[in-house]
Amino acid sequence: MITCPGCGGNLTPDGERLVCRACGRTVDRPRGVFDFASRPDAGEGDYDPVWFAKLDRAEERHFWFRARRQVILRLCERYAARSDRVLEVGAGTGEIAAALAARGYRVAVSDVHRQALEYAGRKGLTERYRFDLMQAPFREHFDVVGLFDVLEHIDDDRGALRAMRRVLKPGGRLILTVPAHQRLWNRSDVVAMHKRRYGLKQLRRLVTAAGFDVLEAGCFFFSVLPMLALRVLVNPARAADTGRGAPGLSVVPVANEILSAILTIDNMLTGRLWPHVGGSIALVARKRAGSDDS
Repeated sequence: MITCPGCGGNLTPDGERLVCRACGRTVDRPRGVFDFASRPDAGEGDYDPVWFAKLDRAEERHFWFRARRQVILRLCERYAARSDRVLEVGAGTGEIAAALAARGYRVAVSDVHRQALEYAGRKGLTERYRFDLMQAPFREHFDVVGLFDVLEHIDDDRGALRAMRRVLKPGGRLILTVPAHQRLWNRSDVVAMHKRRYGLKQLRRLVTAAGFDVLEAGCFFFSVLPMLALRVLVNPARAADTGRGAPGLSVVPVANEILSAILTIDNMLTGRLWPHVGGSIALVARKRAGSDDS
């Protein structure tokens, strides 16, 4: 159910808004987005609004986004049915969700940033929610939740996973991706406002402790590891670095197509046989029965 931010009761549709019959609270839908943000300006200072325009232009062509999309879509084909209700949390401009919708999935998107959800709406995504991940207004409402390069931005990552567990129906699946290996930490992580990179065993333990059973996990972007290692030396993180977005969104045509081809082959070779090292980690887990959902 969709839960009331006031009393925790059930919100029901009433025209273009949601209404709690228990306490009378309403949630409006300005510009097509159900807005649950605790403050009007929540999330507005996190990213430079110009960055969303750059991101939206890059996502379709940039080799990193293209290769990651292949991995995510493959996992969704394996673990999500077309009849499932899917929520992508921290969806940004909605690029992954739009690709899923084009394949017949029923997809809702959420983000804390209004600008991102406006771009998602332009991609035809009509079920859009604005809320803080830690205060997700759902209880056992979705069959699948996607967290694609979101968890590394959150201080309390275990709390975030437990919040997503409450969103899922019994037996619901969590599909996530994160950057891999703290040794690859570099200036790009700082500018992107990452809190950490993850080890494979570390992520498995974290997800298990949050009330999930891991179904599948492994690294991808294996082929570009030398490039990522070189980046640590050439572009190390510095104490003075700050960020309100992410670097590396420019597309250099020839290099971009070469890297895209390399990673496409990489994805084909890994398939179900995940390597233990790579630039990123993908993980699928099922909500464990009987754990505390409070």
